[in-house]
Amino acid sequence: MTECLIVGLGGFIGSVVRYLIGLLPLSHSSGFPLKTFFINIIGAFLIGLVAALAARNSLHPRLALFLKVGICGGFTTFSSFALESQQLVDKGAPVTAALYMALTELVLRDPGLHPGPEGAVMELRLSPASLPQRLKSFLRDQGISGTYWKALKAAGALQVNGETIQRDLLLQPGDRVSWTFLPEACTLEPEEAPLSILKETELYLAVDKPAGLVTHNAGKERTPALSRRVAWYFQTQGVPSAVHPVSRLDRETTGVVLFAKNACLHHMLSQNRLEKTYLALTLGGPWEKKEGLLDWPISRKPGSIVERQVDPEGLPARTRYQVLEEKNGLSLVRFQLETGRTHQIRVHAAAAGHPLLGDTLYGPSGPPGRHFLHAWKVRFREPFTPEEVEITSPLPADFRKVWYNET
Repeated sequence: MTECLIVGLGGFIGSVVRYLIGLLPLSHSSGFPLKTFFINIIGAFLIGLVAALAARNSLHPRLALFLKVGICGGFTTFSSFALESQQLVDKGAPVTAALYMALTELVLRDPGLHPGPEGAVMELRLSPASLPQRLKSFLRDQGISGTYWKALKAAGALQVNGETIQRDLLLQPGDRVSWTFLPEACTLEPEEAPLSILKETELYLAVDKPAGLVTHNAGKERTPALSRRVAWYFQTQGVPSAVHPVSRLDRETTGVVLFAKNACLHHMLSQNRLEKTYLALTLGGPWEKKEGLLDWPISRKPGSIVERQVDPEGLPARTRYQVLEEKNGLSLVRFQLETGRTHQIRVHAAAAGHPLLGDTLYGPSGPPGRHFLHAWKVRFREPFTPEEVEITSPLPADFRKVWYNET
């Protein structure tokens, strides 16, 4: 899409320039003046130089994009003159005419004007202030696994300064490393259904999960699942990726779920700590301590494959909480996970004497319904940058109705 816009914009500019040149006295219908030819031959040399520089990735990406627009505009302008090159031969200038056509071909073959292979493209640079570093080590420092490094090499998708590399060379300060993320086949059965997107980049997709929907189901049956809806979205948008859920929520929990757009980013985002913040409505009256840390190990309850329990012999589990407001026997509580055990907030809240409203597994029994737990916010470091990303999900309607008495 970007390359199409470049060609379109450049072509428009070139057409306007060619029209304006046609209005000048030196360009008339009776012939092709040599003065005009030499003016355009100089322009062709400059275009060829810009094309070569852009093709070698030796320019800043934004500057290269600007120059590529100029390349397309220049090509549109000068190719119209190339149609008249036979007049140059008639004037006894076959060598200069051939040179002009060769330079036109150089612009046409500029690799920067053609779409690359499918998949997002990433480019990084070894800081000019850095010491020389091995390519494999440099990529490992960025969070790329050894397995993915081998796959990139084998696919010929890795480049250093525009040259395809299939070995572990020594990078020099200022070197540019780029690669195309490898396309993947999706094995999930897509489900055509609405998808509420909170944020999307070339690297990840954050969606708002409704209650009553599982996050992921890799089976062949057509059970509704958020991952199947993401598979349908990827398919319709032409995203060449399998579905990689980085975070998961229980069926009845609502809020932010993060998906990576390829296996490499799934590994990176899973290794980076995701700061997850939840909002919940709890029972049991006012909390004695309005904030604190619930540091109780959790294990699977004997005889159940679903239910968990607080167990001194279980896995470490830590949940920070802060009571935001209390009214009518309910409490609005903010929970922040420091570990990620199954049902962690639900188990800890119940063990503290404040089970979640609607949680019939860990709280009072009742008719089937949904527990009021909402994944409100996810914070993490943007892949390949030091920037922090924060994605939030608005409270769902049923949550607002109970707490704020909204209709």
